[in-house]
Amino acid sequence: MDRKAYFRAWASIAIPLNFGRSCGNRVPVLRFGNLSGRPTPESLLYLGAELNTSGAVPMYHIVGLTPEAPTLEAAFGGRVPQAELVVTAKDLEEQQEAISEKAGPVNLVMLGCPHYSYRQIREIERLMAGRRVREGVGFWVLTSFDALELANRSGERERLAALGVELVADTCIDEPCWKSFEGGLGVTDSPKCAYYRERRGQPFVIRRLSECVEAAVLGEVR
Repeated sequence: MDRKAYFRAWASIAIPLNFGRSCGNRVPVLRFGNLSGRPTPESLLYLGAELNTSGAVPMYHIVGLTPEAPTLEAAFGGRVPQAELVVTAKDLEEQQEAISEKAGPVNLVMLGCPHYSYRQIREIERLMAGRRVREGVGFWVLTSFDALELANRSGERERLAALGVELVADTCIDEPCWKSFEGGLGVTDSPKCAYYRERRGQPFVIRRLSECVEAAVLGEVR
């Protein structure tokens, strides 16, 4: 294990791509500064996804969180790290701007790369607050079969569909079924989604979930 990183903010959508590139296929050790509480399972899922969009990280340790890393020393197993990468909140903001397209009218809001959990689906309904997706904008949420089943049973899927938000299980953003949206501008909370969709001809603006919802309602991202 030969990388460690200090983060001043937990911002899963803006994990710098150069961090994954710096790690390559090595195992990093991360230590977060000013982090209140434990990261959610969804945050950890997004962290792993972005690390492997920019690198080939097989595993990571977080000091004080993952079982093998109660301390920094334990995480490194007595070995000396080869390098240190310090990442600040400003770095996160600059990296998000660098990998995101310019704001403007959108024809697609795509969430769920990696697949959204049931808790995230419920958060979308809360943020929509009864508003409808603007005409001409597709709002698709990719999720797992289990999460979709919970959304079916609870009525979330039906309520979201009435607002213009569609849920689909067990598929991927890199499939040709999304071809009809190509040529327009999309918005997502996932750099991984943006990376794969841009390869198929659709640029994406990267924003937090709340901003993605607002873009769906307004028809544009600001």
